Amino acid sequence: MQRYRLDDIDEALLALLRADGRTPFAELAHSVGLSPDAARARYTRLTNDGVLRVIGVVHPRSLGYRSLANVWLTYRGPMEDLVKAAADVPNVTFMTQVLAEQNVLCEIVAADDTEIADIVHSTFMSLPDVSNLEICKCLETIKWESQARPAPAPGLAPGDEPAALSEVDGALLRLLVENPRMSYRDLAAALGEPYWIVRKRTQTLFAQGTIRATAMVDRVSTEPQIMATIVVRIGAGGDAALRAIGALPEVALLNVQSGSYHATAEVSCDSSAALARLGRQISDIAGILGMEIRPYVRTLIVPMPWSLDARTDW
Repeated sequence: MQRYRLDDIDEALLALLRADGRTPFAELAHSVGLSPDAARARYTRLTNDGVLRVIGVVHPRSLGYRSLANVWLTYRGPMEDLVKAAADVPNVTFMTQVLAEQNVLCEIVAADDTEIADIVHSTFMSLPDVSNLEICKCLETIKWESQARPAPAPGLAPGDEPAALSEVDGALLRLLVENPRMSYRDLAAALGEPYWIVRKRTQTLFAQGTIRATAMVDRVSTEPQIMATIVVRIGAGGDAALRAIGALPEVALLNVQSGSYHATAEVSCDSSAALARLGRQISDIAGILGMEIRPYVRTLIVPMPWSLDARTDW
């Protein structure tokens, strides 16, 4: 497979857009030593070629989502039937087939644990080819630096309530999720609202952390990568073990969870041998009682921002 070639300037642009997807072209150009027109041309090429996508990520609490869970299950039927069952559920934000006895991983967000249980029951437990299902609630996020999926936006402490959102806010969010680089004038024209109201509300939504703009990069196309989840059991000295796992550069996501394994790490490696070495490295960390590597086979539902579809009040 021929890989998409990114040079140093491309990588610098991608890093800037991951930090703030609304960075103006003039500022991008100055940072990487290009003219604004040249920076715009690079951006257009990367987006048109499907390597780069700038999206708006809405804070889950703003949508009423306070619980995150990974659902592991064994599925023996046609994968297209499973995808069809999950694709219309807005709470399903990621699903992948893996090489393991539990051969499907599904990520779910919800208002609370009861809703997670209801979604799992209605979406998966009624399917005849599903067995060996385990729900692992995310209890604590140690690390979230994935370039393959957007992280929850910062801005709200665990006990905080989100700011109330108006109908205008909801309409703005639906546009900004798809294209957070839209100008205030284009947003105002699309909504039929006064420019000054749209400008103020858009600035407030970004300033209070309701939404953030970031870049998603197709690293599968740009680099030969093997992705996997490594699940671990932790004994005495667990905090130090988690810090050691989180410090590994191959680890993009690290969550403490409920279930038969105490933590799960999403990793990326450039070869199967590198993945094997990483597994041995994690296994040798003091406090690790056991681990299992579950390589990804294919993405069934692509990583997506927290869905707006579950909101009905605006």
